[in-house]
Amino acid sequence: MINLYQILNVPPYANKGQIQTMLQHYQNSANPDPKVIKAVQDWLLVDDVRARYDERLRQAQPDFFQAAAPAHRTPTPISHDDEPEDVALAESPMLWNPKAASIWAFFLSPVLGSWLYALNYRELGDEAEAQKHMKVVWGLLVLYVVFMLITILTGFNFPLIISLLIWFAWYFGIAQQHINEIQNEFGDDYERRPWLKPIGLTVLAYVGYFVLYMILAFLAMIAGVIHPSMLN
Repeated sequence: MINLYQILNVPPYANKGQIQTMLQHYQNSANPDPKVIKAVQDWLLVDDVRARYDERLRQAQPDFFQAAAPAHRTPTPISHDDEPEDVALAESPMLWNPKAASIWAFFLSPVLGSWLYALNYRELGDEAEAQKHMKVVWGLLVLYVVFMLITILTGFNFPLIISLLIWFAWYFGIAQQHINEIQNEFGDDYERRPWLKPIGLTVLAYVGYFVLYMILAFLAMIAGVIHPSMLN
């Protein structure tokens, strides 16, 4: 695990002002790494994300925190019972269970799964992965609209196997990676987000999809390009 404190040459107990100062020095150095700069900005300068980063770094490099402890205090094992309540809560991210999300995606749509994974990654401070999953969301939505137009214009009804193939491609292509990452990094030690809102929004999205289908079919009928089988 990358130790951003060592790269900036600051102790893990440095305040935000000290980190910003050393980040400025790093940016002005000979060969600053843009990935390091972004990681510092996303992880060390955002309070709740930093708390979770510190906890993972403690687990990976406990000696670093003990060696950097202020002289007037005796290094002690980190205990959640001894920490302020807000910090302890911040170290436990609130995520949608990725395994459950993949199951809901099977019955509803991989759009739901990738949307929830994107929100999970944002909670973890990984904007790059969040953006990747949002691209999948928009790509699938465009694909579904294309399927809709093909059905309206040609009368071809896509078999169920197409939806299954899309789900399998999504699951083994990107979903399994997120499931493994959460399992390896947190196990079951994270707070679960409730399902009512995402499932409710997905149902509304299906209603919107049906309304869009009716509108496009009506416009195709007016234009005289709708397939005859769609009028039966």
